[in-house]
Amino acid sequence: MYTWHWEQIPQYFPLIAAATVRTVQISVVSIVFGSILGAAAGLCRVQPIRPLRLFAASYVELLRNIPLMLVLYLIYFGMGAFFPVNPFWASV
Repeated sequence: MYTWHWEQIPQYFPLIAAATVRTVQISVVSIVFGSILGAAAGLCRVQPIRPLRLFAASYVELLRNIPLMLVLYLIYFGMGAFFPVNPFWASV
């Protein structure tokens, strides 16, 4: 049976706090960008202009059917092969 060593946990509080702040930052930026992009795609889907509708429908279906982890790998490692990618923006 494992014995917890609670006296070691406080030394990691600054690291946990920094990770929590970074997680909230990534979440807020992703929600804002995702909402804007989703609203734009939704508005394009209801437009009477056929090419705009088809573009929005293709975009939605393409991103819906690709696993998110694959997209993250392609952004971080694929784009990183051609130019430097900031890990914060790659995660957004």
